[in-house]
Amino acid sequence: MSHSDQKPDPSESSNIPQRATDSSSEQPAEQSRSRSYTPPFLNDPSRGGPTQPPPYRGPTEQPAGYAPLEAESDIYRSNETQGQTPTSRPSPYAEPTYRSYYPPDWPPTPAAGAGTPPGNVPSGMPPPYTPAAPPPGQYAYQAQGTAPQGFPPPGGAPGQRRGTNNKMQFIALPLIALLMGALGGWLAAGAATHSANALFPGANQSTEQVAAKFRTSVVQINVETQTGGGLGSGVIIDPRGYIVTNNHVVNNGLNYQVVLYDNTRLPANVVGTDPNDDLAVVKINPPKHLSVANIGDSSRLQVGQPVLAIGNPLGITQTVTGGIVSALGRNINEGQNNLIINAIQTDAAINPGNSGGALVNMQGNLIGIPTLVPIDPEFKTPASGVGFAIPSNRVKFIVPQLINSGRVVQSGRADIGVNVVSVDPDIADQAQLPVDHGALIVNVKPDSAAATAGLKRGDIIVEANNQSIQDTAMLQDFLINKSPGQTITLQIYRGNQQMPVKVQLGEQQFG
Repeated sequence: MSHSDQKPDPSESSNIPQRATDSSSEQPAEQSRSRSYTPPFLNDPSRGGPTQPPPYRGPTEQPAGYAPLEAESDIYRSNETQGQTPTSRPSPYAEPTYRSYYPPDWPPTPAAGAGTPPGNVPSGMPPPYTPAAPPPGQYAYQAQGTAPQGFPPPGGAPGQRRGTNNKMQFIALPLIALLMGALGGWLAAGAATHSANALFPGANQSTEQVAAKFRTSVVQINVETQTGGGLGSGVIIDPRGYIVTNNHVVNNGLNYQVVLYDNTRLPANVVGTDPNDDLAVVKINPPKHLSVANIGDSSRLQVGQPVLAIGNPLGITQTVTGGIVSALGRNINEGQNNLIINAIQTDAAINPGNSGGALVNMQGNLIGIPTLVPIDPEFKTPASGVGFAIPSNRVKFIVPQLINSGRVVQSGRADIGVNVVSVDPDIADQAQLPVDHGALIVNVKPDSAAATAGLKRGDIIVEANNQSIQDTAMLQDFLINKSPGQTITLQIYRGNQQMPVKVQLGEQQFG
């Protein structure tokens, strides 16, 4: 009795169909046995095969499950009945029609005009797969490395199944994908860091390092007023105990207290204020080892550069939020003639209590003082992701004046020396003006640049250095980019006459 893991024994002839003797087509016995040999695993009941192979039923019928033999073969001729075609029976192994397996030398080529499908497969079945010849010494039915359902794969160890390999593939493929994703993320992060360092030289500190180092310079300022109290933030900028903050933080205060990063509480007093720039300076008696911030150069900022906002929003001390520089050169009007020029726009979260705190770059330098968040006109709430900060270069220009004089002596802002209103079609129609746009002069300050140039009340400014002036905001924006002492050319309407006027700019005086 042969087993699935043993080679067939030629002496076991019970599984070999007998060949009728035909002297005209004598073939070697070994070849005949090779052609009609039934593999032992087909007889293994544990693998779905019958206990015994179907018996040989005579010369007109082949064993069940075999395709008809070629017409040229000796076995076919010995089993052939005149005028009768071989019987095609379905496989007793219930294989799906799309998984029909044939010995390597099947299917036969039908005779011309026979009208039968290739391989003598019933016409209702799809064409069978024609496998490659098996390796020498391996007599197994195979198609693309697979075996009939329920049988071991060809060449594999008995009992080994592909399900295990498939499970391993399902586990291995996600692991490989995960590792590749992690590797790609690491490479992308490295590339991003390298690019950031290339674009922003010196940005070689992590967010944690910058925050840990700089927040010791940020303080909380508690303010007592007649109506209650408030709080804000400040930044230590001088080892003598000077702290910069916003003017609106200390405005109308009676008593002030500074809370350091280690929760040390010290009394403070206001040294000077600048309502026009919304800046103020307070002073404390400095303790030992006071942490002082380094003021950076805001003119080197770039849109998209990462920044941190450090302060005490809602009284939650030492809070750090992150974002980028969203825009530069914003001119923000806070009302009452208070204009913040060249403000930094950022999406780093700025909440009540952040005012007067620090906007820091990744080199650990102070590059702005957060001052306000615009109000959404529809919902009457602070806009999300939009905040503004006073640039550090303006801080470096104003703060020394506040420390030394308590006020702004030189504003550094160009000024014409006039009060103006915007002209629109309604005003033009009511006042019978020659144009419906421009900046209408309603007052000329004595000894100002405008008075020296000969400008008069009632003149309408419509151009400045060949730039159209539609309203007072455009005139203000034009002057922001100019410096005291520069000469400009204005085009004005005086009555119905248009004329040019040259003006040497003066300097705006803060009250």
